[in-house]
Amino acid sequence: MRHTKIVNQEAALVKLTYLISVKRYSSALHFANKILNKWPDNLDAANNKGIALDMLERYEEAVACFSKIIKRMPNYANAYNGMGNALKSLKRYDEALAAFETATRLEPGNAVFAYGKACILEGLHRSHEAYDTLKKAAAMQPNLPNIDELLSRYEADLGITGGKTPS
Repeated sequence: MRHTKIVNQEAALVKLTYLISVKRYSSALHFANKILNKWPDNLDAANNKGIALDMLERYEEAVACFSKIIKRMPNYANAYNGMGNALKSLKRYDEALAAFETATRLEPGNAVFAYGKACILEGLHRSHEAYDTLKKAAAMQPNLPNIDELLSRYEADLGITGGKTPS
């Protein structure tokens, strides 16, 4: 990674977000640490650090990172979402569900958070709740990846026709 001097938080966050988006997670982690060394209170950089750790399969470190963010800013919905993803990878499903429920409570219109919650509900064998949550996510953001395929699978598995369960 090229060494650049960080002078502007906003520009640094744009670069960090770019590194995450192109899946350069090791570079993103390094750059997030540089940002946090200069601006330790930058929660967006800390959140991106947690995402990079999660994507690098350093799940315990990701959970610790998201926990620190939540402790400092309990209403930071993105940190709860990231925490839920890391906890899901650790197979700590009840804790992951609690994290996703908090994220969706804080940002009820966020389809990505609802999608994450639906995945956890499915993992907990709560298929009807997962389907209902997925339907809400689809209504919020119809272009979510694989949403139609997932809904069709649920409808077939649960015997749902026309959006209603059989009586």
